[in-house]
Amino acid sequence: MLAKDAVICWTPDRPPFHDRPTAGTIMVTTAPLPQHDYGHMKTYGAVNLDWRQMDAYDRRQKLQRLFTQIIHKDCIPEIDARLALSVIDDILIDDLHSQQQDEDEV
Repeated sequence: MLAKDAVICWTPDRPPFHDRPTAGTIMVTTAPLPQHDYGHMKTYGAVNLDWRQMDAYDRRQKLQRLFTQIIHKDCIPEIDARLALSVIDDILIDDLHSQQQDEDEV
């Protein structure tokens, strides 16, 4: 799938999400999503107007910020995040770095 069509769904592995069955998991799909986003607490991507309006460069920059937030703030294992995001054909997943930085929170 292309990044413009991707929807990232994840549930943090930190309070208050620990009791959720999807805690610590991430997946990438396309819209439309089922009513409950596959049980995940957070989604971002093609379901957001700003994502759809971004050019490829800005979308890639946003994905980088999401990636570091997902692994550092939301405690999703980096290997799981990389594996989930690897289904996005026009993103080189190995180019995403895991250095923590100031993030826009999603």
